[in-house]
Formats: sequence, C-alpha cells, structure tokens
Amino acid sequence: MTDPTTEILLVCGRDRDILPLSEIPSETQALRAACQPVKPSDAAGTMALKGEAGIAEGPDCRGVPVVAAVRPIPGTTWSIVVKMDNTVIYAPARHQVLQAAVIIFLLILAAGLSVGVLWRQRNISFYREALDLERERGTLAQRFEHLMKHANDIILLASQDGTIREANDRAVQAYGASPAEMRKMKLPELCAPSSRAEALCRTEELKASGGTLF
Repeated sequence: MTDPTTEILLVCGRDRDILPLSEIPSETQALRAACQPVKPSDAAGTMALKGEAGIAEGPDCRGVPVVAAVRPIPGTTWSIVVKMDNTVIYAPARHQVLQAAVIIFLLILAAGLSVGVLWRQRNISFYREALDLERERGTLAQRFEHLMKHANDIILLASQDGTIREANDRAVQAYGASPAEMRKMKLPELCAPSSRAEALCRTEELKASGGTLF
C-alpha cells in the first residue's frame, strides 16, 4: 500500500509546470494550484527542469522536506518525479536509533549496577575481615592480660628506651612499688647499683639483637 505522502509527478521543462499523476491527498489538494509552476525552492522540481537524473533531498512545492527520485523521459522535455516526505522515509531509521539508544542505556545501567553490587560485596568482605581481625586481636589481648596478671614470673613491658610500660602483679609484689611508680622507672633502675652497668649493656644488646639472656 502506497504511503499517503508519496506522489508521482510530471514536470514539464518547457512550461515549467507540475502535473500530478498519483491521487493527491485531500490535505494537499488545496495547495496544488499554488504549487504551479515549479518554485526555485522545490529541489526535485528544479532538478527535473534541468533534465538531471538522481536523488534530490530538500523542500518541495509545499515547503515540506522530501526525498525524491528524478528521471528524465527520453525524447521529451518531461521528467518524472517520485517523492515521499522525509519524516516517513527516516521514521524506521529513527525508530532503530531510538531502540539502539535504549538498549545501550540499559546495558550501561546494567554494567553500573553490576559494578555497584561487586563493589558492595567487596566492601562487605573487607569489613567482615577487619571485624574478624579485630575480634581476634581482642581475644589475644584478653589472653595476654590474663597471662600478665596471673603469671608466677615477673613480666615487664618496656619501650625502646627501657621505660617500663606495664608490670604484672608478681613484679609489683617483688619490687615493692605500685604500678604507677613502676611506669615511671626504667629497666636498669630495678637492678642493684653494682649491676646497673651490666644491665645497661644487656639493654643495648637487647636493642641490637632483639633478645638477651642474663
């Protein structure tokens, strides 16, 4: 079935007139009289007047953009023109472009959602591992605190310069100083004056090797 916007015309190169061959849509009939002769703005009509063959794209006598095929009739000054409105010809292409744009948008959206889900799972895994590690550290700290408090041996924690940071109950009992007083002392101060020089040497050895026994 022919599209309502399709027209078949004869253009006379000598008289510069347009003769419609196809049935003219009712909305165009009122304008047909004003479409004669060929207007300079009529791309297809101008091509037909020149006796050229090919495809013309531009406004017709109505001022509506069309795509027209122009063919001269051999042995005459006439040319035949078949034209259709641009909106009809390019409608499928526009529809396909719109479909492609929607599909691309959906793909981008799906990719974004996938990345978001993966990122969320990664964050959850990271925080879960951090929580497990913190719980493990808390458990170790509790065990160490229990060991420090109830051990029968003297246990001291000191900084790099030998300042005492922590002392267990056994150390407090043995040295006769309160925990607050011991945290103000350094390891060599716990030794007798005669052995403090050796204790200083052992402290330097401890810093250098990471351990010492005396």
